[in-house]
Amino acid sequence: MLDVDNAVYLTSRIKNLSFSKVRQVCFLQEQNSQQTSYWSTWNQLHHQIGSQFYLLSEAVEQARKETPRASSLVENFNSRLRNYFFLRRTLGNDYLDLLRFFLNHRTFMRSEHPEREGKSPTELLTGKPHPHWLELIKENDGVYITH
Repeated sequence: MLDVDNAVYLTSRIKNLSFSKVRQVCFLQEQNSQQTSYWSTWNQLHHQIGSQFYLLSEAVEQARKETPRASSLVENFNSRLRNYFFLRRTLGNDYLDLLRFFLNHRTFMRSEHPEREGKSPTELLTGKPHPHWLELIKENDGVYITH
């Protein structure tokens, strides 16, 4: 998935328009259409861009719909990690490395995608099975590999 700026940039290249014009259309769509400033900006952009304005507006709107909102992704991630932070007030790099290792090597018990069940993120990425995450640490004399 693309972030909004990349989508706007690609749209500007496809439509052969300047990035700033496409970005202005993006900002316009964030404004309240009930206010006169919206329509003033709309008229200026329509006059400057010309016949491509409607197609550009649709392309920008589509790019914005397909781009996930960062705050929702961060909140989802934080809610998943919060369960692991309740025992500690401060989190050092060692704890975070161990947590990362655990999360990357723990198998999914359930998933919306059946092909992911019973596999870890590392197995999905590499395509190779691996032992239980505790066995991996034991095999390496308590040292876990984080990269």
